[in-house]
Amino acid sequence: MSRLERNRLRTFTACAASALALTFLPGCFTAKPESGTLDLTEVPENVAVLLPVPGTSIDFGVRPVASSTDVTWTIANAGPWPATEFEEDPDQPALAAPFSFKGGAFPGTGGTCTTTIEPEATCTIVLTYAPAEAGSFTGSLPLRYVNGVVHAPVPLTLTGSTPASLALSDGPLLDFGASAVGVPVDRLLTLTNSGGTSATLLAEAGADALAAPFGFGGGAFPGTGGSCGATLAAGNSCTLALRFAPAGLGPFTDILTLEYQDGQTLGVANATAARDLQGTGE
Repeated sequence: MSRLERNRLRTFTACAASALALTFLPGCFTAKPESGTLDLTEVPENVAVLLPVPGTSIDFGVRPVASSTDVTWTIANAGPWPATEFEEDPDQPALAAPFSFKGGAFPGTGGTCTTTIEPEATCTIVLTYAPAEAGSFTGSLPLRYVNGVVHAPVPLTLTGSTPASLALSDGPLLDFGASAVGVPVDRLLTLTNSGGTSATLLAEAGADALAAPFGFGGGAFPGTGGSCGATLAAGNSCTLALRFAPAGLGPFTDILTLEYQDGQTLGVANATAARDLQGTGE
């Protein structure tokens, strides 16, 4: 007889004894449940109930590529019966990168959970988020236990992403070439977000604004015909319309610098993207 079957027999035996004694044992079945299922309206109390605290969703936030972030999560038994055989569910897809148990195995290095959790007791699991590439990630951690009668799930959803990462095209140098004095030359630059989070607060860096003869077409970011705005979603691109309008002879150089928030620091621009510019007036 398996341990699960023994647990079921123990529950039904207790219920039968209470019926013979004309007493009521909370949580006893009115009828044997269907195979592999548990109707909580039939067994509302006398089973283990494992709950993840503070909830079933774990958000690791925005973390850089090649970083490693640990989270400790609490598992509480809110029922009056011991939870046994607590484990990662072998019948479900295993937890996959970039998520893992810290150290590689349940309950994670530093975690206190074992296969049994007593009534009103708590323990911890320790999980790691370690993105090896840019992106936005979602994973599932299927945990299960025997609640005294059947296997019951403790599903957890894990999320994490990497910072926004903006890059300008036409690198390393955008050359407008030679242009007659007073004759403007326009160019479109493409800006791409290859990170896992939206870039926000996108604008020209005020302290490093372009100076004549370079500028945005029409005079302001993103330039007439440009499509960039204050936000650029992960995996998306937009365009900037630049103009070189020499008012005199000679070579000219400048650096286009954009600033944005990459998702790690809220409320302030904390990252930049830049492109060297040159042109000649003749």
